Amino acid sequence: MAELGDPGDAQSAGDPVIAPRRRRRWPRVLLSLGLAVVLVAGAASIGVGALLKRLEGNVTTIQGLETATEESQSYEALNFLVMGSDSREGDNSSFGDAGDIGGQRSDTTILVHLAADRQSALAVSIPRDTYVTMPKCASQSGDWEVSGKFNSAFTFGGPACTTKTVKRITGLPIHHVVVVDFTGFEQVVDAMGGVDICLEEATVDPLSNLDLPAGWSTVDGEQALAFVRTRSALGDGSDISRIQRQQEFMAAAIQQGTDRSLLANPVKLYSILDAATSSLSVDKGLNELSEMTELANSVRSLSPADISFVTMPFVYANDGSNVLINERRAAEIWDAMAADQ
Repeated sequence: MAELGDPGDAQSAGDPVIAPRRRRRWPRVLLSLGLAVVLVAGAASIGVGALLKRLEGNVTTIQGLETATEESQSYEALNFLVMGSDSREGDNSSFGDAGDIGGQRSDTTILVHLAADRQSALAVSIPRDTYVTMPKCASQSGDWEVSGKFNSAFTFGGPACTTKTVKRITGLPIHHVVVVDFTGFEQVVDAMGGVDICLEEATVDPLSNLDLPAGWSTVDGEQALAFVRTRSALGDGSDISRIQRQQEFMAAAIQQGTDRSLLANPVKLYSILDAATSSLSVDKGLNELSEMTELANSVRSLSPADISFVTMPFVYANDGSNVLINERRAAEIWDAMAADQ
């Protein structure tokens, strides 16, 4: 895999240039969710029901969400909001001092539209540094609407507030919500036995603890997380550049994980499923493996060529690093999702 931090779309500070919508061939969203869905389907197909039953209690249910699950059916169009949390609390304390970096943020946010006929999907990355108007839940008191960076909705109101913010931005119903944290990402990569990446030159970033040589490396969970988190060592230092690298890494990890004859190795399969499902927090409509299996079975015929991965259209703010929604071009995407096109 080539070096993944290409800054080719960077613009000079203050230039309100529309960023192009980039496409990816294999965007299985976040690593834990993608592997869980793919492998649950495979495990179910070969009758490893006992293994799946043992994992039933791994997934955590998110409270306080307002989702459209009561209207969703197996073969209706579905919108998933997938978030990666960068909280430094609990098991994630090794990634930073919670006293210095309090609360939590939606480090990665992707809105995924799964077509009703299960023949196509569209995944839209929402940059964390997008300035938006958020609902009252995003204010410290919860009493007024606020304007600020998109990821602050998660800081003050958690996934429920981010969900409300995305609904406000897009005008779309959200059927399912999934959150994956730092530790979960590491555990999944370790359970896979690492992921292969290739860098053009040696890269060191003390801020993210990244330290990789030039050429090919099989990165474990710790180095994989450092690779997808770093800003200063790869790309142009922006969140947009990091989004591109995260998309590429997740695509490579899913492809690599599902190419290793895992279904023929129940011990390995269970290890990865255990890590993947343990790292997930989901809405109550997706909190059992039977529901995840039903979803996985419904997308079995979906071809990678029928999946599009884009970044929400934006213009750079005057500071050259933060961004604003390009409302006209973003509306094209939201309208297409609403019409299930």
